[in-house]
Amino acid sequence: MSQAVTARHSDARGSGPDLLYSDGVRPSAIALREVPAGSSPEPLGVPAGHAAAEPADTAEREATLICATCRNPITHPRDAIDVNGAHSHAFVNPAGMIFRVRCFSAAAGAVGAGEESDVWTWFPGFLWQAAVCRRCFEHLGWRYRSGNSSFFGLIAERLLELEPPGAPPAQN
Repeated sequence: MSQAVTARHSDARGSGPDLLYSDGVRPSAIALREVPAGSSPEPLGVPAGHAAAEPADTAEREATLICATCRNPITHPRDAIDVNGAHSHAFVNPAGMIFRVRCFSAAAGAVGAGEESDVWTWFPGFLWQAAVCRRCFEHLGWRYRSGNSSFFGLIAERLLELEPPGAPPAQN
């Protein structure tokens, strides 16, 4: 029998506003089930210069941030980093859309898409390109690069935190 695990919206260091989806469901009330082997698409290959996803036995023992659309593993809380003095940032794009972005050193479940640009960059000195989920291609944020340095700025509301089986319930 499959063990249920809890998903909750994630933000900087695991705390934040109590959010509701448009249908009135609280993200913290969503129960995810393990997918039976062979029922999900094969993961895409990892491009050169990107870290491969961890083996399942390691990933099952720690929290994982997953795509809110397709539940693909994207990154881990341990990969959270501070950029310009903070892990979480709020930005407004030229169209007036507000994004709450969290910074990560790695995001094996996301891939950069499109050309790099320095136009309207939120992190001076860094080029950016869109970052999408490897499985469903949902826009998850941006990949930033400057010389040999790179990081992902992922949109907090497009990630869910998947707690490992047996973990204590999250405090909201």
